[in-house]
Amino acid sequence: MCKKMSNSPSAKAHREKMKNPAKRREFNRQVREYARTYQGPRLFQDPVFRAYREIRLDLWHVAVRLSKGMPLDTLITRYNGRYAQYTGFDILEVIESIEKSFKPEMSWANYGTTWKIEAEYGKVKGQSIQDIVNRFHPKKIKACKL
Repeated sequence: MCKKMSNSPSAKAHREKMKNPAKRREFNRQVREYARTYQGPRLFQDPVFRAYREIRLDLWHVAVRLSKGMPLDTLITRYNGRYAQYTGFDILEVIESIEKSFKPEMSWANYGTTWKIEAEYGKVKGQSIQDIVNRFHPKKIKACKL
């Protein structure tokens, strides 16, 4: 079952706040500052965080590029190496796993507008790389309606 995060009170409050341009600029500034002061140095110091971020970004890149019509063989060539290095799984297995969970109205063309990728995201502090790899097992990744 997919999480209903987008309908939570905090998500609704955040969306309402982002309608104000000044508040949106301030929020974006805070996000950039956080990335610069915390995430950047942590990528070089914490191999678990690096694995988590790279696996997550590879999934996002694959989904976005499939939605824009990039050929599957190009995607596999480009993203399979790093994903397989960390997880031991072929990126094609993940794509097939996501496609198996598609509902009739879902396709790669409407990724991000009608559905999203559901995986176990969350804190990685105090976990091993194997714990992160288990989160992104192809059987645990699915398509979830927005």
